[in-house]
Amino acid sequence: MKFIRKIKEKRGSVLIEAIVGISLVTIGILGIISFLTNSSRFYNSAVNNLKATYLAAEGIEVVKNVIDTKYVTGGDRWNPPSPGWYYLDYGTTAGSFSSVPVPPSPSAAEFVKFDSSSGIYGRQAGIETIFRRIVNIRDVGYLDVLSYVSWTENGSQKQVLLEDHFYNWRPKI
Repeated sequence: MKFIRKIKEKRGSVLIEAIVGISLVTIGILGIISFLTNSSRFYNSAVNNLKATYLAAEGIEVVKNVIDTKYVTGGDRWNPPSPGWYYLDYGTTAGSFSSVPVPPSPSAAEFVKFDSSSGIYGRQAGIETIFRRIVNIRDVGYLDVLSYVSWTENGSQKQVLLEDHFYNWRPKI
């Protein structure tokens, strides 16, 4: 009789234990899902930041390439691009700078496109990306080049700004 009384006293305890157990498992799974979601968001943010940094560096490299091309082709020994705002990409040459008439904000610049067949970011062909790039060239005794890349991520505006200075170091002939 004692055994039957103990079973009657424990009635429902299995149900409570099951509810508590399921709750703990659910909380654990939700924690893991939250962690994975945040990790994915941070990863995407890091990838976008890296791409933007490379695009900004490429903008400066294009200006350097134009300066070097003008030097090699026998033009004036120091003949930098005219000061102003420019849309530049990998295919830009000394004669094809596309100047922007009014200094815009970096967020108003054109979207950079990605050509998946060549793997090159540019202005001409490809799929429009989230990035906008514009380059500002100023002559302040040396060439001051600012490369802006901006994009919108999770509803907030992000921006990368790289700056480089080019000097007329070449010997006069």
